[in-house]
Amino acid sequence: YPDRCKQLTQQFRNNGLQVAVRSQHDEISNETDIYILDTLGELNVFFNEAALVFIGGSLIPRGGHNVLEPASFAKCVIVGPHTDNFSLETSEMLQANAIIQIKDNHELGVKLIKLLKEDTTREQYGKNALHFVHQKADVLNSYATHLQALIELSA
Repeated sequence: YPDRCKQLTQQFRNNGLQVAVRSQHDEISNETDIYILDTLGELNVFFNEAALVFIGGSLIPRGGHNVLEPASFAKCVIVGPHTDNFSLETSEMLQANAIIQIKDNHELGVKLIKLLKEDTTREQYGKNALHFVHQKADVLNSYATHLQALIELSA
């Protein structure tokens, strides 16, 4: 949804932040505050360097994406209200103070700006997220086993 990316980018810029957008081939410089990765297949490359991660597809009734991937990189993870695809994980992570849930794109902008200024808060959420993933390692292994079985059945 390019229009949402444009709106969010403008909101950040209106708050004095320097934003670069991957799909627009914007260059990253020392002045870049936020890099919006709105392309496919590149997430793991960027998770390690990200200050925080917003889960796409969770602001609209699409169901969201995997919350465990960025959590495994000890990142502060933010999701919107639509987390149907990972509802159990999101619920448990909220209880463990390992994820942040926002209501809409306005709250997302406000929360991102606040968290970018609060290193300690971001780092604590990242630690909580990684701890959650370590506690649930057996669940991840179970998912992998089930996915492998499905792949083998479809082959």
